[in-house]
Amino acid sequence: MAPSGRPRTECVMAKQYMEEWQQRKRMRTASPPLDDVQHHCLQEAFRRLNIPASSGMIRGFMQEVRQVQVNAKTPASGAMETLNELSKQYKLAIISNSPREEVFMLLSRFGLLSFFPEGHVFTASRSADKKPAQTLFKTALQVLRLPPRQAVMVGNSWKHDVVGAVKAGIDAVWLNGSAESGDGPDAKKFPARSSGNGTSI
Repeated sequence: MAPSGRPRTECVMAKQYMEEWQQRKRMRTASPPLDDVQHHCLQEAFRRLNIPASSGMIRGFMQEVRQVQVNAKTPASGAMETLNELSKQYKLAIISNSPREEVFMLLSRFGLLSFFPEGHVFTASRSADKKPAQTLFKTALQVLRLPPRQAVMVGNSWKHDVVGAVKAGIDAVWLNGSAESGDGPDAKKFPARSSGNGTSI
């Protein structure tokens, strides 16, 4: 039986981790790899609670956290059918702010790996490269050998997916699952363009 104080300790540890994470975000200094930032924040949380933890233990802990997060997610209704139809005519790729390992865990769990070769999955190794920065969008275009006007970004985040894509010269489709029928913020700043007939992301 787990000690009665364990849930409280876990809550305190989670709080310490999030406090350290928010502090690192506010620092806005040079951006190390995201995995290194997470490792440091968790290590600091253990230190504050006077709990000895090796690097191996911390890596294992983070892998378990990601697995729990992955298991809690579900694919959108009709995702498999939609991707199957799109893949017949278009190149498909993923541009994500999530850790690369987590993206592949999700693809594997949902049975979607066949639609997205490893070279078609683009993730940030530095915080500064995460969407809505143009870095990942431009890298994807370069790797797929596509001009911006022959690509379309489909995403559920106005700030990260739509704004980031449009800044890189890519048309975007916003999957807004909320009940609101209005456009996203500052929508008038981005005039609509008709897509070309070329291959799309």
